[in-house]
Amino acid sequence: MNTIRSTIATTILAAALVLPATSAFASSVAQKNVGDLATTSELVFEGQVIGIRSESHGKKVYTYVTFDVSDILRGKHAQETVELRYLGGTANGVTMSVGDMTLPSYGERGVYFVEKLNGNTVHPLRGWGQGHFIVKQGSGGDKVYNSLGQAITGVDTGKTAQLSSELKINNHTAAGVQTDTGAKQALDLKSFKDAIRGLK
Repeated sequence: MNTIRSTIATTILAAALVLPATSAFASSVAQKNVGDLATTSELVFEGQVIGIRSESHGKKVYTYVTFDVSDILRGKHAQETVELRYLGGTANGVTMSVGDMTLPSYGERGVYFVEKLNGNTVHPLRGWGQGHFIVKQGSGGDKVYNSLGQAITGVDTGKTAQLSSELKINNHTAAGVQTDTGAKQALDLKSFKDAIRGLK
């Protein structure tokens, strides 16, 4: 009996050593108003992802995403690239995941609302997914979608949009941003950027 228990314990220990270490964190994010989202972000820019790498720092793993900046909508940034740090990723056999953390993919084009360029944050974008917009080529030019792929159909330039009082794990849309999953035509990029620049 002792031999059997010893064998089972050894097998479990060996499996633990072979499998990569994984840690996960849940998240909940309060909904923001798109006007506040824009005015409280240090930088809002249009860009494209040109590099992604993950590094371990002690017990934590961070993923660094580098963007080629094509347009500054709000704030100031003199360099041609921006590097943003996200908590989570895989490095040196360790995987750390954060609930509802949607990272930009390599080659992705988008508009990004950066909370703080050098901030020690879990997610670098203001309102997490609420500050992450994807640009795709569509009929008639570039169109804008949220981080879930839903078409953006309009932006309320006032601050009257009603906020949700709930903390939501899947909160990807700021109040004042209109979306439509089945929309045939998403808002064009120029109109979206003009609306964001005009927010006060």
